[in-house]
Amino acid sequence: MNFKNFIIYIKKNNKTVTYYLFKHVPIFKIQLDDNTRYIFKFLFFKFKIRKKRYSIAQNKPYEQGKAKIPTVINCEKTINELVNSQKSIIRYGDGEFNIINGNNIRFQKFDKNLKQELEQLLQIEDVNIMVAIPDAFSDLSKHNKSAQKFWQKYMVTHRANLYKKLDFNKTYYDAFVSRSYLEYLNNKNHNVIFKNLKKIWQNKDIVLVEGEFSRLGYKNDLFESSKSIKRILCPAENAYNSIEKIIEACRTFSKDVLFIIALGPTATILGYKLHNLGYRALDLGHIDIDYEWFLKKATKKIAIKDKYVNEVKKGRVKTNINDAEYNSQVYYRISN
Repeated sequence: MNFKNFIIYIKKNNKTVTYYLFKHVPIFKIQLDDNTRYIFKFLFFKFKIRKKRYSIAQNKPYEQGKAKIPTVINCEKTINELVNSQKSIIRYGDGEFNIINGNNIRFQKFDKNLKQELEQLLQIEDVNIMVAIPDAFSDLSKHNKSAQKFWQKYMVTHRANLYKKLDFNKTYYDAFVSRSYLEYLNNKNHNVIFKNLKKIWQNKDIVLVEGEFSRLGYKNDLFESSKSIKRILCPAENAYNSIEKIIEACRTFSKDVLFIIALGPTATILGYKLHNLGYRALDLGHIDIDYEWFLKKATKKIAIKDKYVNEVKKGRVKTNINDAEYNSQVYYRISN
């Protein structure tokens, strides 16, 4: 046996080189990710070097309508379609796109099956299910300033990969239908938007499929127009690992209920699977937090008491509550 190779073991694939100590302890890793960045990891330290430099000016031709862009129906028309039809909706944001690109996100580890399912659903042909992507591939002037900067940078670094996955013969809907307040802060009539959103579940029996600490509608009137509320509480992290258990719980309800799902990338897959089982399912993750920000007239992302807000560092709380009405709504709890 080569003693040197026993001490330092090297494993390679097409994008990664990893050095192991005694074949089991990773000590150094070099990875080229889909954004052409070299990622170096040494024990607990991590740093990135971009192989290719970018400028947000590269996004200008798309913003000005001078380059190829996917067709995305705007937020208001997306809401009208939901109000005036019985269609289901599944949504893609940067989190779902990051999974497709082979990366972890904060509350969902990369899973190759999740990646494959997300890729497939981007191109499905079903007139009764609305596939929504961010309305951020073209003109960004309707977005708030911080969102403009985010999407300019995101599109410059990810557009080429996303274009390989999208169907340019397909009409998509706006994924910001459930988070329109801060995204379009000064460019939408948010009173009208939330009034119309509430019409979707008016006088309906709704089932909220959510992360354990999401608590949609808790301490606000978002779902007051509904006939009744039940909740299926799911793992706050890596919910995709439990998707079959979640589906099993959902199938105990009659086909008359309306499912509203807030469960990260898992919601995209779950919404489609429930739709195929004959339910109406709406992937509307983040809608409650966006409504809270609207009620508080927030101008930036802020923490919300007793609710997990992933995008705010101080908002990633996992508090326990003792509320009789809320507890009466909990129908099922699922853990990993």
